[in-house]
Amino acid sequence: SFTPTTNGSLDKVAFKFYDVDVAYSRTVSIYQGQGTSGTLLLTGTATAVPIATGNNWTQFSVAGVTLVSGQTYTIAIDNGNRMLRSTSNPYSNGRASANSGDDFRFRVYLFGEKTGFAVSNSGVTINNYTLPTSDGTANQYLQTNGAGTASWVTPSFLSTESDPKVGTLTTNYLPKWNGTTLANGLLFDNGTNVGLGTVSPADKLHVVGKLRIDAGKIDFRNTGNSVFIGQDAGANDDLTANNNVAIGFEALKANTNGTLNVGIGYQALTANILGINNIALGAGAGKAVTGSDNNIMIGSNAGTANTGDSNIFIGTNTGLTNSTGSSNVFIGNNVGTAETGSNKLYIDNSNTSSPLILGDFSANTLQVNGTLNINNAYNLPTVAGSANQVLQTNGAGTASWVNASTLSITESDPQVASTTTNYVPKWNGTSLVDGLLFDNGTSIGINTTTPTQARLVVNGTQSNTIASYAYLNSAGSILSGGGSSLGYSIYASSRIAASEIQAFSDARIKKIKGLSNQTNDLATLAKIRITDYTHIDSISKGNKEIKKVIAQELKTVYPQAVSTMTDVVPDIYKQASIENGFVTLPTNLKAGEKVKIIFATGEEVLEVTGIEATGFRVNSDKAGKVFVFGRQVDDFHTVDYEALSTLNISATQALLKRIEALEAENKTLKTTNKEMQDVKAEVTSLKKQMADIQMLLQQSAKK
Repeated sequence: SFTPTTNGSLDKVAFKFYDVDVAYSRTVSIYQGQGTSGTLLLTGTATAVPIATGNNWTQFSVAGVTLVSGQTYTIAIDNGNRMLRSTSNPYSNGRASANSGDDFRFRVYLFGEKTGFAVSNSGVTINNYTLPTSDGTANQYLQTNGAGTASWVTPSFLSTESDPKVGTLTTNYLPKWNGTTLANGLLFDNGTNVGLGTVSPADKLHVVGKLRIDAGKIDFRNTGNSVFIGQDAGANDDLTANNNVAIGFEALKANTNGTLNVGIGYQALTANILGINNIALGAGAGKAVTGSDNNIMIGSNAGTANTGDSNIFIGTNTGLTNSTGSSNVFIGNNVGTAETGSNKLYIDNSNTSSPLILGDFSANTLQVNGTLNINNAYNLPTVAGSANQVLQTNGAGTASWVNASTLSITESDPQVASTTTNYVPKWNGTSLVDGLLFDNGTSIGINTTTPTQARLVVNGTQSNTIASYAYLNSAGSILSGGGSSLGYSIYASSRIAASEIQAFSDARIKKIKGLSNQTNDLATLAKIRITDYTHIDSISKGNKEIKKVIAQELKTVYPQAVSTMTDVVPDIYKQASIENGFVTLPTNLKAGEKVKIIFATGEEVLEVTGIEATGFRVNSDKAGKVFVFGRQVDDFHTVDYEALSTLNISATQALLKRIEALEAENKTLKTTNKEMQDVKAEVTSLKKQMADIQMLLQQSAKK
């Protein structure tokens, strides 16, 4: 069932069939109202057009049935087989008898009966004009007479065009208004490309003639950030991020994914495919480069046949026949046209094989084929001269080779007087004379010609009086002195090694705070541990056993005798190898730390720039075997053994006082003990006397 939304005459009814392999026929009836109990308005036959697969609409015409908007009508079909039905209820007012939620796919065609629109056997009237009843002939147009009648007419019967007026136009030209009519413009559009000044455009915009831009720019944009100007410039570029510039006919034509290249000029870098960082300016410059890198070729045909790397060719035809050379520098027109090697330097303005400046980078040689002027002051000779000749200037800008025997040289300053062999001369104000230093090629002597005791031997003394000093003599005893004039061979402001050292101890250079507490010093000394040890760095310090203190332990007991500084500790002490800055040796070093490495040519303290499982990296271009000593620390402990010596003096003095006190006490005890012994002897004597008296008394009593 369906409900029309407008009044009208029913013209056609269509149904949708699927997979119609034969011409299926269906009897179709139309009833007024819902269902088939209403008035039968029409009965007819619908025949489906056969198709192999799929579906199609089948129509049948009806006539004489008028439908009223808002009323319900029912279409009844004798057989629903092969007729499409929708389960989505597409017709809001429809209902299929098979299922109230389903609708058959159908269409209803009406002739409308709205106000101002009428249909009759004499034609169709729309408001105030009537359409013709016949179709007319091909290409006719519908024309009204202005009095309510429209009829078919040919174009020649139409009124004259007023605006725009189309004149004679050529196919594909875009018209322009010339003030009177539309005429051919300059733009030609063939449906694929647009031409300006050409009727056969080869690209999207093809301009024949000059192109001018005032106060603007040309913005080239592509996925590869490259710029291509000229016929077939960059024709094969893959438009990835290659960042190339190609200007000129076939410039960088063959390039696919070479990057950072600049080719300007006819066929500049035209053969390059994969090369990187090449610059070619000039017709044919770098024409043969295919996969080379880092070339600079400026000038017509500069490096046109070269396929090497890192060349610099500046000038027309420079390096014209150099096909495989690399790392050449040719400057000047036609320079190096016959040179085929590598690492050459040519500077000239011709194709000579002996250019003004000729060099060889591999041998580090530089040759000047001509006159070399130094600072615009003098010219060096252009010939080699003879053996043992010397170079002499004429003072007028020319230097030449002359025989030394022909020279007349008068010494002016210094003037050497009579000197003795091996003495180091000194200037006495007039001439060079013997000084105090004697150098025999092995040792230096001061005031002696036989410096055999050491590398530096000083003979003689200079008297000097030092008010107060302390010294450690060769026997190891700490002594003091001062106030007397003594002879000194060496006076130094810092430490020296000798059989006796005297230290400055003048009270006038000190701020005295008082005497040291000897009892406390003794207690401190008792806490200091003496340790037996050998050095880890046995290579330079040997394996001798040493009996001294450990600075870190001493620091907890007597910190004023311990200082810290920056130095290297032998905490790695292993052999390794280095190549390209990588030391093959697993360690616990960290990036940023410094490590001492001993090379065959010397030692260096280098910063660790990176850590890997098999070693670490440093900034060094050396290679081969190395010895990794250890890391640099900023808390390297040192001990002031002079402070320990003075602490020992004070503690010894405290012990001496104790010993003296004990000796005095012992002497007193000895005296007391003697007195006690005397008393004991007297008591013993008295006891004996008493015993004798008692015996006598007993004998008298018996009598």
